[in-house]
Amino acid sequence: MSREPASADADAGMYFGYNWRDLAATRVTPFLSVVEGSGLSSIYLRTPEDLYRENIEAAESGDPKSQFQVARALKECLGVSKTDVIQRLEQQNTLPEQFIATMKARAERCDALAVIIGDDLSRWETHYAWLEKAADAGNRDAVVWMASIHPEAFEGSTVRQHIIDAALEAPGTDLAALSQVTSYLAHYSAYEESDYYTWQLALCETRSDICTPDAIRAYIQYYAGDAQLESSESTAQAIRQALAAGNRESLEALIPLADRQPQPPTAPE
Repeated sequence: MSREPASADADAGMYFGYNWRDLAATRVTPFLSVVEGSGLSSIYLRTPEDLYRENIEAAESGDPKSQFQVARALKECLGVSKTDVIQRLEQQNTLPEQFIATMKARAERCDALAVIIGDDLSRWETHYAWLEKAADAGNRDAVVWMASIHPEAFEGSTVRQHIIDAALEAPGTDLAALSQVTSYLAHYSAYEESDYYTWQLALCETRSDICTPDAIRAYIQYYAGDAQLESSESTAQAIRQALAAGNRESLEALIPLADRQPQPPTAPE
């Protein structure tokens, strides 16, 4: 989605040392650091291969938590470009160097899993089948993930409760459920662009070991202006404090109640 800078002064494009003019069509996520070659689109603490190997046997035996872990390992490597494709793009010299570096890092991270899974790794159904099994069995993280794909099939209050429970159970480490909060807001609550900015920053600051908060701040400042950046920083701090303190009441106040239910998609006439 193409976006415009917040003001004419933003045309220079440089904030916090990052140039967003080259990335104007990029929707930044907190775990895709487009400004560092080491950045990976991963919120996981394990490599995809390790996550898969450690869980596949239990998953095949019907364990919902392991089924979820297998799904996330496979999903992380879905759509990762192959080495020959990256080499061709690099030769064409049409993408920023940071993009190419990130693509290479992702490919290297997924190479071992690709050897195990083969061509099926590029198919959506490969990870989705495991996700569906885990969600059907009631795995909390799988339900939250599935609700971001099929929001009409879940009650917003249930999704919200799962997100809060998961966040308080493992604050600052595994953000699989909490990272879906903007999807929850978009589907079940009165969603505003400011919510997206704030939660992206909060999540990134929570896991600054694998994310670059200044990149998110630069993005907010470039596209939404100083006032939004100040507001997002203030609320993000409150979110991080609630997580660190394990304060359920504060976290519930920061994640609005569900006030609407998405409708199933209508079949074309």
